[in-house]
Amino acid sequence: MTGFKFKTTEEHFNLFDFHDCHIKRIEEENGNIVLEFAYVYISEQHPLNPYPVAKSTGPCKATFTDVSTHQAILYIEAQPAAIYIEGKETEFEEVPVSLIDLAQMEIVKSAKKANEKGFIFDFFGIDWKTSEFCGLAIKAEGFILEWGEFEEDAWYVNWDSGEK
Repeated sequence: MTGFKFKTTEEHFNLFDFHDCHIKRIEEENGNIVLEFAYVYISEQHPLNPYPVAKSTGPCKATFTDVSTHQAILYIEAQPAAIYIEGKETEFEEVPVSLIDLAQMEIVKSAKKANEKGFIFDFFGIDWKTSEFCGLAIKAEGFILEWGEFEEDAWYVNWDSGEK
């Protein structure tokens, strides 16, 4: 994945929307972690977005720079055959997996928190290979998102108005 036109950093992380975006590939290289996406959404408030609405990017690359640690987890339902009881919370077992095991993760939510040596980037979602909930946490000094073009309006543009 090369030839990107746009580049932005963790400074604008809260203006990216990874909801419903899926990771196509994960790679560790030279102390960095690279996630490749089919697309992510960029808010209309992002300084690089010239449009009045949030847009999808098309193929893009997220690089977490100078990674100190990372953790990839599958959340396996503790009693999948159990009858669900109203009001009782489902219990999950946390199973550590390899980073590349989450290369088919669809992201439900993401967050960035500052820490003493940079940031913690948290992603929660569903692993398409196993259909289990999963999580990915990356402690890194920085973040770079690169993409080629702004493409379609984000799925949620005009969503509540019934126009889409």
